[in-house]
Amino acid sequence: ARKDMKCIVFVKRIITARLLSQIINHVEVLDIWRSDFLVGYHSGLKAMSRAKMNRIVEDFRSGK
Repeated sequence: ARKDMKCIVFVKRIITARLLSQIINHVEVLDIWRSDFLVGYHSGLKAMSRAKMNRIVEDFRSGK
């Protein structure tokens, strides 16, 4: 696997994004990957702050 590989996955449902992120972060054979998720600003659920969204995007860009 390439260490500099990055990926964005789009899903239709928020629960899918949350579960996929949790699976990637907690399944031992996937420990070479890191995952986080963004929830759209107008998702209707508990809003994710703009600062958290920016942090997630910046972490992605920088490879964290």
